[in-house]
Amino acid sequence: MCSFLLVSWILRNLSVINTYLKARGPDATYLYKKDAPAHWELLFNHLHMTGAERPQPFWGESAFATFNGEIYNWAELANDLQENSDHEDDGNTSNQGEHEHTQHTGSTGSSSTSSTTASSLRIRSDGDVILPMYRRYGPKFIQRLDGEFAIVVVDLAKQLVIVSTDVFGTKPLYISAFAVSSAPAGREFFEDTNTKATGTEALSSSKREDDVVVDHKDIRTKSS
Repeated sequence: MCSFLLVSWILRNLSVINTYLKARGPDATYLYKKDAPAHWELLFNHLHMTGAERPQPFWGESAFATFNGEIYNWAELANDLQENSDHEDDGNTSNQGEHEHTQHTGSTGSSSTSSTTASSLRIRSDGDVILPMYRRYGPKFIQRLDGEFAIVVVDLAKQLVIVSTDVFGTKPLYISAFAVSSAPAGREFFEDTNTKATGTEALSSSKREDDVVVDHKDIRTKSS
């Protein structure tokens, strides 16, 4: 269980915002900022369970992704991706923007890979398959994932935001006109807390059943 808040404006009062989010990810907090071609900020709170700690977002050449949950068939997907050699070298890199990291506890884990194939793709965890799968299959890659998850992919080149949960919506995902959050950050999220957590009253709905593609150029949403 982790939490994330992705916004397209400068976060204010970060410590106050994180009060509502860090309970779902008490082990470490990551703040990521990117200014070109558009401004994005990602606040990610990590709950470390097993394996190596994987900071987010996951980065490719022209896109980044964040997610909460678990993708059960990630090793199988990694093997499938190996058959297609023309995908970009997507992975989790540290030079794509400005990062801040706060470690809340001393929990650590040993790194591991699912197989030689997954290792050759730099896929060391389930989140590492998201961008290679998106590059190969487009927004419909979600249909190939087996798991419980809330996923956001930001395609900077196409100026698209792909937002999805698993088919049963087991992981919460709340969307406003300007923000995506994996946690309601309070009991009265729709009426009040979203204003505290995201600084806006523009929350429109909770999308738990359909994939959503957001065209960032004019901020319109549509079900895929």
